[in-house]
Formats: sequence, C-alpha cells, structure tokens
Amino acid sequence: MARTHIDQLCNLSDRPTKQRLMAQIGSLDGLYEVDIRPTVERHSDRQRGYFHAGVLKTFHAFINQPGVGDGRHRSMAQCKDILVAEAFGTAPVIHPLTGEMMSQWDRPSTKDFTIEQYSELIEKSIAWLAGFGIEVPPPSLYYEEAKHGV
Repeated sequence: MARTHIDQLCNLSDRPTKQRLMAQIGSLDGLYEVDIRPTVERHSDRQRGYFHAGVLKTFHAFINQPGVGDGRHRSMAQCKDILVAEAFGTAPVIHPLTGEMMSQWDRPSTKDFTIEQYSELIEKSIAWLAGFGIEVPPPSLYYEEAKHGV
C-alpha cells in the first residue's frame, strides 16, 4: 500500500488550515519523517526589476564603452556574474572524485535570493560601481510611489 506524502505550504496562523493539517497528520499510521519550518520570503519583483533595469544596465553600458576595460564586449549575463562575484565573492569548485580545484567560481543563484540577500546585492553593487565613478539611477526613477487619496 502506498504511503501518504504531504508536501504543502500552510498558513498556520489560519485556524481552519491548521485544523485540516492536524486532521491529515492524525489519520497517518506508521513511522514518518516530519519537517516543519517557516518560509523564507524570496526577493520582490521590484528588487529584481531595479537590479536589472537600474544597476545591471548601468554597469553593462559602462563596461562596454570604447576604451573601458580590455575592449571585449560583455553580455548582460557576464555583467551580472561580475556584480554577484563582487558582492558575495567566489568559492572554489572542487571535483567530487579527485578533490582537485576545477574552477574558482561557484556563484549563488539570484533566483533563490531572499529579500535581504537581494538588498545586499543591490547595495554592494552600487557601492562597488561608485568606486569607478559610476552613478546608478535611484529606484524612484523606475517606480512611482502610490498616490494617497487618489
């Protein structure tokens, strides 16, 4: 007989939801592994939008100017890799069988960044770019604040 598998996101502040979950658990029999943990809020669309439209595009335009850097064109993806590496550093990638270092790059995926991590990426990137005299436009240029009473 197939064993029940419960994998769901529950708002345990909602009493009926909590009661349904407890009823599901109460109907189980046998040995189960239970893992209950709070969710971590992922970054917001506004953070991602500002990073790409403001920070990343500004850096991309700067680094691809004639006479800047080594003259090679950098794609948006390459520019993003540079900013993430500057913000969070690099880590060696070790071959699992030989133990040898394969590369010096193990970039975290920004897709899974929390709100705090994305804020840190934006702040560190802006500070790093300022060291080169690059001014990143403020977020207010990209988003209108909600109008009160309208």
